[in-house]
Amino acid sequence: MTRVEEALLFYEFCAPYKRPSMKIDCTLGLGVEVLLACAVNAACLALINSGISMKFLVAAVSCMIDQQDNIILDPDNKQLLDSKATLMFVFDIVKKNIVACHTTGTFSQTQFQESLLKCREASSQIFTYYKDMVKKYANVM
Repeated sequence: MTRVEEALLFYEFCAPYKRPSMKIDCTLGLGVEVLLACAVNAACLALINSGISMKFLVAAVSCMIDQQDNIILDPDNKQLLDSKATLMFVFDIVKKNIVACHTTGTFSQTQFQESLLKCREASSQIFTYYKDMVKKYANVM
C-alpha cells in the first residue's frame, strides 16, 4: 500500500481450483483509514453471501493510539482527531494469523504488539457475526 497513498486495498480470494480466482479492489479516499476495516469485512461478507468458495475468511479490525497512549478499538471520527497512530489488522479465521496490516503515525513496538493482541481478540466477534449471518440466511436459501 505504498504507491496509492494508502487509499487502495487489494486482496485476493482464490478458489480451490487451479484457474478460477476472485479479486476485489476497494478504493477509499485519503484520511479514512477506519473505513478500510469496514470495507474488508463488507467484501468478505459479500463473498460469503455469494457462495463463492474461499480458502479462508478474513476479519479486519481497526484501532488507534491517542495522545495519552490509550488504545481504542474501532474509533470514531472525533476520537481520530486525537490520534497519534492508527492501525488496521486483517486476520484469517483458521489460526488468526495476520493476513494484512496497515498503519499510519508513530508508535512503539510495545504499542504495536498491544494493539495487535486487542485487535486479534476483537476479530472473534466479527467471525461470530459472519457465522450468525450465515445461520440467519442459510434457512432462506
